[in-house]
Amino acid sequence: MPLRPTLKIRSRKTALAVGLLALLTLLVWVDVLPGGWHLRGWVVPHAVRRAQEQAHHSAARLALFESERSTIPAGALVFLGSSTVEYFPLESSFPGRPVLNRGIAGESAGELLARLHASLPAAEPAAAILYGGSIDFRREGASPAEVSRRVKSVLLALKAAAPDLPIILLGILPERDMDAPFVARLILTNRRLDALATEQAITFVSTERPPIMTPGGSLAHEYSVDRWHLNAAGYEHLTRWILMSAGPAAELLAPR
Repeated sequence: MPLRPTLKIRSRKTALAVGLLALLTLLVWVDVLPGGWHLRGWVVPHAVRRAQEQAHHSAARLALFESERSTIPAGALVFLGSSTVEYFPLESSFPGRPVLNRGIAGESAGELLARLHASLPAAEPAAAILYGGSIDFRREGASPAEVSRRVKSVLLALKAAAPDLPIILLGILPERDMDAPFVARLILTNRRLDALATEQAITFVSTERPPIMTPGGSLAHEYSVDRWHLNAAGYEHLTRWILMSAGPAAELLAPR
C-alpha cells in the first residue's frame, strides 16, 4: 500500500495540532487592548503584570495627592474610595463646592487605610464621603462581617485624624448580572455597613435602589458603563441620594 496518503493525513493532523497550540498560546499570553495587541510574556505572568499596573497607578495618584496637600484650603469635601470615587464627576455633581477626589481605582479598604494620611489635606476638611469595602467584597470575596471590620478600621482612623468631621458612608453598589447568592451576600454586607454607620454615629447612604438597581438586584445596564461602574445618569442618581441623606453634611454638599 502506498505511504504518501497516510503521511499527508498525519501532516494535516500535525499542522492542526500546531495551529491549535499557537492559538491557545495567543489567548493565554496576549492581551487585546484599545492600544493594540500586547504580549504578556513568559517571564511576567498576567496577574503579576496587573499588580504592577495597579501599583504604578496608585503611586501616580498618591503623588498627585501629595502635590496638592498643602495648597488645599480648609473646608474641602473629601471623597475617599476606589474606582467609583475616582470616576465620580464631582465638580459637576456638586457645583460651587470645594470637592476633593481621593479615589484610587482597585484599592481595598486596607490599602485605603494605609494611605489615609496622604489622602487628607493638611487643612481641616468640612466632611468626608467614604466608599469602602467594594474591592474587598468583589475581588477578595470577604464575608459581610470582614468587610464591615475593614471599613470600621478606616472610619476609626478617619475619626482619630479629625474627631468632629461629619462622615457619610456609601453602601456598596451592585454589579451587572449578579446571581441570587451574590445578591444575597451584597444585601447582608450593606446591612452590616448600615449597622456600622449607626454604631459610629455617622450617615449611611443606601445604593441598592431603583432605578440603577434592577428588580433582581443587579446594576442596570442603562445606568452603567461596564460591569461595575456607573455612567453619567447613574452618578446623577447617586448624587441625589447623597444630598437627600447627607444629615449634618447636607448644607455643606448642597449646590451653591
